[in-house]
Amino acid sequence: MICFLGKAQETLQIRCHRLGGIKTISLMPGETLELKLKGQRHYRKMEITLLKDSSIFYGENGRIRLNQIKSIKLPRGRLYTTFATVFSYAGFGFVFLDTSNNLILQREGPLVNQKALTVSAYFLGAALLLKHLSVKRIRINQRHSLRIIDEEFFRFN
Repeated sequence: MICFLGKAQETLQIRCHRLGGIKTISLMPGETLELKLKGQRHYRKMEITLLKDSSIFYGENGRIRLNQIKSIKLPRGRLYTTFATVFSYAGFGFVFLDTSNNLILQREGPLVNQKALTVSAYFLGAALLLKHLSVKRIRINQRHSLRIIDEEFFRFN
């Protein structure tokens, strides 16, 4: 007879109340979390090692209570970062190709074309905008809450 014994893991749930209902985002131990504590100016990046009661444990002996967290950064998806990377390469590459083309063909006039600089500035601006939009910032308040759920508790009730 084979017996599978296992303990369910706790999950950190971020609940966002919206107009239509509630959106729930779950994070498990082993995932990376970027958060800002109350009274601090910068975000910290950490890997969740354990979730207990109302505390997040990270690293060797680091512990953060849920009521100390001011805001959380979550990645939106890979599509934003992929397009941001493509647009940044296009921005630098367009000026490089236009300048090298002017050098090879020995055209008269300025080495760097004003239109090429304008187009590359648009590409770089789009890349910066997509890079900024690729991160979702959630401020913990009445509409956005954190809680730690033990899956085993719901299994037996």
